[in-house]
Amino acid sequence: MNMRTLKDTIMKILIFLSAFITIGILVWIIGFVVTRGIKHINMAFLFTFPKGDEGGIFPYMMNTIYMILLLYPLQPLLVS
Repeated sequence: MNMRTLKDTIMKILIFLSAFITIGILVWIIGFVVTRGIKHINMAFLFTFPKGDEGGIFPYMMNTIYMILLLYPLQPLLVS
């Protein structure tokens, strides 16, 4: 095994290890948020407007949908 092959193998291992750790942390964060927050999500939370510190997320969901619909046709121009 020459030096180049050894370096390539070490780099592949480090890249896969980094990816595995990153995905593991992401899964842990999503799991933590879902297990702690699922009991607080209901139809009123999803489809009402925010009122002070309480309320829903409806305007934020609509803004996200508007941005997706607005930018999706422009994707070929923005990505190229």
